[in-house]
Amino acid sequence: MAAIWVVSDAKPGHLNQSLGLAEALIRARPDWAVELLPPLTYRDLLRLALGRSGSRALPSAPPQFILCAGHATHLTTLLLARRSGAASVVMMRPSLPLRWFDCALLPRHDQPPRRAAVLQTEGALNRLQPGVKTPRSGTILLGGPSRHYHWQQPALLAKIAALVQSDPRQWVLSGSRRTPPATLEAIAQLNLSNLTLCPLAAQPAGWLVEQLAHSEQCWVSCDSVSMAYEALTAGCQTGLLALPPTRANNRLGRGIDWLRERGRIAWFDGDRPPRLPPAQPLAEADRAAAWLLQQLACSP
Repeated sequence: MAAIWVVSDAKPGHLNQSLGLAEALIRARPDWAVELLPPLTYRDLLRLALGRSGSRALPSAPPQFILCAGHATHLTTLLLARRSGAASVVMMRPSLPLRWFDCALLPRHDQPPRRAAVLQTEGALNRLQPGVKTPRSGTILLGGPSRHYHWQQPALLAKIAALVQSDPRQWVLSGSRRTPPATLEAIAQLNLSNLTLCPLAAQPAGWLVEQLAHSEQCWVSCDSVSMAYEALTAGCQTGLLALPPTRANNRLGRGIDWLRERGRIAWFDGDRPPRLPPAQPLAEADRAAAWLLQQLACSP
């Protein structure tokens, strides 16, 4: 049995991208398996660079692909690929030269170069899959302070109140690791009868995947573009709660502009929420998996 090795730095966002692609590859090749590996120690990296065996035992199933996301995973991926003969696949723009990797999957907002071994993706890949939608369901997801957008809590709370009060569906609101506790406390004090707060840290593993899979609508604060792409991939009607950018033409803003220009998302930047566009599910992980298999002649 062949395998897909995923070198993970254990950061949730990076692991979500890698597993999204790995699971899409498994859907195409059910006879393959996924193996998770942490980055190698400096000692083992040196031993591999010198052509020696490392002290850590590696999975027995030979890899077809070695996937990585996050700077701490790059060197391990390259050295393991050289030793095993597998194809190295990087997601997100690497800190090492791009040409060192066999294939690269880079989101549009990173402005990837036009090369045969580079696939431009619409946002970062993720593990979401559309599910059967629960009628009259809605989800609100919040990020938090970032270098790209100013976190203006009063304006954000006003948008959430206007949204929930104008649409009597049952809303569920959750935050992220970046969401200030004060913001969630202020939302609770709004006392909106059709809004339930579900702080992400208090939810079981996989809760957000299930929530988005079955939610008809989703609104996301615009600082968290990754969650917006997850909502789109889950087949939700999706909108963004506007926040002022810290500077003009930031890279996340470019991705948002592309989605807005094509009618994929709504943009709430006033007093009344706009109408959401029809759901147009993304399937970027499956598209990327098909491209990889074709690139390296591993089609079923």
